[in-house]
Amino acid sequence: MASRSTKQPIMLIKETMALSLRVIVHIFIGSYHHHNTIKEAERLFGALDDALFSWPINFPGFPYYKAFKNRKKLEEIVKSIVEERKLMMIKNGSDEVTEKKDLVDILLEVEDVDGRKLKGEDIVSMLIVLFLAGHVTTAAALMWSVVYVTKNTLLFKKAKEEQEEILKSRPSSQKHLSVEEIKKMVYLTKVINEVLRIIHWAVPFFRKATTDVEINGYIIPKGWSVFIW
Repeated sequence: MASRSTKQPIMLIKETMALSLRVIVHIFIGSYHHHNTIKEAERLFGALDDALFSWPINFPGFPYYKAFKNRKKLEEIVKSIVEERKLMMIKNGSDEVTEKKDLVDILLEVEDVDGRKLKGEDIVSMLIVLFLAGHVTTAAALMWSVVYVTKNTLLFKKAKEEQEEILKSRPSSQKHLSVEEIKKMVYLTKVINEVLRIIHWAVPFFRKATTDVEINGYIIPKGWSVFIW
């Protein structure tokens, strides 16, 4: 990132948002689709972010209005992907989707206790909601992880060594990260959990008082759960 920045400061949150956006879109719909389709979905998903905390004014020129238009376009893209995947599964059975699976495949296959499957429009809405819930928060977690690791050289050294050891033991034929490798990231998991403990980016969240705490003359007794806005 630094080498591409032409010696200008990097807006880290923008970089981590772009990264999390690409990863999440690929996990949701990326197994079988053309690069241009993925890029357009990324662009429309990103455009929804601006309206998350904007005034709900549905009039041209306002982020809310623009987000509605982009969401309709996004719905059409995701809907076409869902319908295409349905036809693929009907035509080829489960064999076509065993090697590569994204979230669309899983949602099309899942059934409730009565054997009923999700409707196409439900899958479209679920994908959009899951994206909005996971995209910005993932980017913020990545940003703060980088900040804390950069400030602590010992922490950085230990986390880096763990990753290098995992890479050394990887077979030459393996090209991608595996679940088994993720399970070996014991120290990195502790780093991430500590970041999540210290930093919170949701508008409201809860914390439990582990001892009596005084804030602005008010006593919060030990054991109380506090709702922080």
